[in-house]
Amino acid sequence: MELIEGASLGEHFHSLKEKQQQFTEERIWNIFIQLCLALRYLHKEKRIVHRDLTPNNIMLGDEDKVTITDFGLAKQKQENSKLTSVVGTILYSCPEVVKSEPYGEKADVWAAGCVLYQMATLSPPFYSTNMLSLATKIVESAYEPVPDGAYSEKVSAIIKRCLTPDAESRPDIIEVSSMISDVMMKYLDGLATSQLVLERKLERERRRTQRYFMEANRNAMTCHHQLTVLSQEHYEKSSLSSSSSGAASLKSEFSENTDLLAENFHQSSGKDEEKPCDENLSDDNFTLENLEKDVFSELDDELDILDNSSNSSSSPLKESAFGIIKRSFSASERHTHTKDYIGIPGSRPRPASAGIAVSQRKVRQISDPIQQILIQLHKVIYITQLPPTLHCNLKRRVIERFKKSLFSQQSNPCNLKSEIKKLLQGSPELIEPNFLTADCQLLLHSSGGSTLVLDDRPGLPSTFDVDEGMTYEQMQTVIEEVLEECGYYNFTSNRYQYYPWGTRNHPARR
Repeated sequence: MELIEGASLGEHFHSLKEKQQQFTEERIWNIFIQLCLALRYLHKEKRIVHRDLTPNNIMLGDEDKVTITDFGLAKQKQENSKLTSVVGTILYSCPEVVKSEPYGEKADVWAAGCVLYQMATLSPPFYSTNMLSLATKIVESAYEPVPDGAYSEKVSAIIKRCLTPDAESRPDIIEVSSMISDVMMKYLDGLATSQLVLERKLERERRRTQRYFMEANRNAMTCHHQLTVLSQEHYEKSSLSSSSSGAASLKSEFSENTDLLAENFHQSSGKDEEKPCDENLSDDNFTLENLEKDVFSELDDELDILDNSSNSSSSPLKESAFGIIKRSFSASERHTHTKDYIGIPGSRPRPASAGIAVSQRKVRQISDPIQQILIQLHKVIYITQLPPTLHCNLKRRVIERFKKSLFSQQSNPCNLKSEIKKLLQGSPELIEPNFLTADCQLLLHSSGGSTLVLDDRPGLPSTFDVDEGMTYEQMQTVIEEVLEECGYYNFTSNRYQYYPWGTRNHPARR
């Protein structure tokens, strides 16, 4: 149930009652039509009787999307057979169920009529604190009519037909749907129109994206080919020239050729200027940024080869090539984005992307603070899930109390994050005063009950004052000791990349 979006129809009833509001008739038909379509599928295609159709089992999602839930009492019956089990909610049970008579799919039609009545009045049609009186009302179909003028006569007519006490005279879901066929056709026409509009919009965006992608790809391939030829010429000439004057002339020649390349790139980018564009495309920026990064990465590899092969310093040459290509890409991107806004009053072009490209071999893994918190929290929960020991383990008992304080009723996500951070940092602060409870103090080894022995090995904090409390640093030490005792690191030594304070790979531990 927690995976279904929206709230139940019963919650909507309570909310409207508190606000003293009513359902609009359009909204009533929107919900009831979807309910009829769902029941038609269940009854006619699957031969399933829900048997517990109530407002609490009808979920309303975005734009009143109806979802029928709770099929715990549903039954799939054989064709032309009847059911006899008395199940369901009494307020929405049909007369044949109340009288313990055989029933079929029309029991759900009765429940749908009760739901339609409650959408119109915000109250169930049959209600009484006395069960005998309630059963009498249901069998006789005695209910207060819908107030006049609130809704059309069709609403009252559908309610009356669905709440027919005689099961033979009561319509099935097909007949109910035929009675609201005109409303249902308007609803389906609206859905068809919306679908057609969405399909046309999707097709336009698909063609536009394909056109932009092919144009950008063609420009990038042309640019890359010319850069490859230029790099090859530069490599051949640099291998023949060894003097600084030769390198300077080669650099100026490379700059002239690169300027020519940038000019050609601008000309190829401007060929689309006269093509009409009725809408801007949000994916343009993403596509151009990725294209720019690819070209910069390839150019970086080309110029790295030249740096290694040339005798003179060629890093200024590499920087100048990157600057020229970046300017050409930025200008082309501004040109493309400005083109999207032609003819739109008050519009403003989108800013060009910075276009910073980083080589993959220079990327390093960063420390993720959220992952550190999750690892530490996993350690605490792992200890509390260990099988019980033969003798009382005081360390694990203290950790269990600490976990309960983390997930107490007064705690919240922000408090949990703050507590785990302090534990990771080995803070000298005291954990909350009521952390050690009376049953923990019964386990103290000392006769006076003032100290708790944690570990007798040198170099580790061995005791703490129960009256004063326990620090996060001491708690971290206790946790790591228990993890080593239970062999936790024998299975997780290669799992984590980050080692907070107190772990076995920390310099202090080594």
